[in-house]
Amino acid sequence: MSEQTTYIGMDLGTLKTSVVSSCGRRHVMDSAVGRPKDVIAQAMLRADVVWGDKIREHRRALEVIRPFAKATLKFVAADTAGLDDRSLENCQWAAEQLVRHAIESTNPPQDSLVWGVVGIPSRAGQISKQFIMDVVGRHLDKVLVIHEPFAVAYGMGALDQTLVIDIGAGTIDICPMYGTYTAEEDQQTILMGGDYIDDQIIAATRERFPSVEMSDFQARRIKERYGSLLESRIPAHVELIVDGGPQQIDLTDIVANACGSIVSPIVEGIMEVTNRFEAQLRRRLLENIVLAGGGSQLVGLEQAIEQGVSERSSGERNACSVTRVADCVFAGAAGALKLAMDMPREQWDRIPWGKSQRQAA
Repeated sequence: MSEQTTYIGMDLGTLKTSVVSSCGRRHVMDSAVGRPKDVIAQAMLRADVVWGDKIREHRRALEVIRPFAKATLKFVAADTAGLDDRSLENCQWAAEQLVRHAIESTNPPQDSLVWGVVGIPSRAGQISKQFIMDVVGRHLDKVLVIHEPFAVAYGMGALDQTLVIDIGAGTIDICPMYGTYTAEEDQQTILMGGDYIDDQIIAATRERFPSVEMSDFQARRIKERYGSLLESRIPAHVELIVDGGPQQIDLTDIVANACGSIVSPIVEGIMEVTNRFEAQLRRRLLENIVLAGGGSQLVGLEQAIEQGVSERSSGERNACSVTRVADCVFAGAAGALKLAMDMPREQWDRIPWGKSQRQAA
């Protein structure tokens, strides 16, 4: 009798990690790991590792590690990111904890084999791919890594004549779909995303108000509340600590400029990717652009991209059409799960990576 197999699709995001299983379970969590700073914090928290809301509640008692911040490890190599040995060790440890926690959250049957498909940035290098396979492969019996936007497209059934743009916290991936698995050289990864917008908000606010106190978390909340590329936007009147006391300040233009900073690079990337193809395919790709990832929720982004592409296409009206995925949280993980379940058994048998292979060796 053959062993039972549970399939998992996972999106290891810079900000959020989502996971979906063939058992019908799905879970999303912050891609952050909290570790007690000392024995006192550990005794108070009664835990070696802290997740989610508890991190925000007990932040001062924790060393908070975002292992994939600024796309580190899954796209940017440790030496390029400027990580020292201790920081690298912390990120590797946190990545291991995050993957284990994500898989355990799906509660796979105890005696089941667990096979999974995991998304990575489009142009991730071999070192980054190997790192993800190593980490995930210690917790899955078999693991396959695929490009994140391809996972989104596969889940939508949009495998031909579609341009998927996956806007995450650390990277923006541009992936043309043309009926088969997209070649890496036909894709583009832009090293910016939601974290970049947050950094722009913080930098511009501190330039205008040098004594302001603003954390990454506050900048993200401001962006999510007031971020818009439309002319008619909600004024961003925000209370922050300035000169040691609370003060209401107007960040409307700062937030708008920060959000708009990703539009031009996206448009440039679209033109660069689509110009590689013959005119008919290029036109169809531009007519069917799909935004995915958390950054796809930025109000007015579709219109801004359409306008930017139109301006780059000699002002041609209706040069492109941009829509968003229905579920920006689970689109990648759900697509990865669909691929995992659709793959024939003989193809899985040829995958030489996962804990089953190491145990056999």
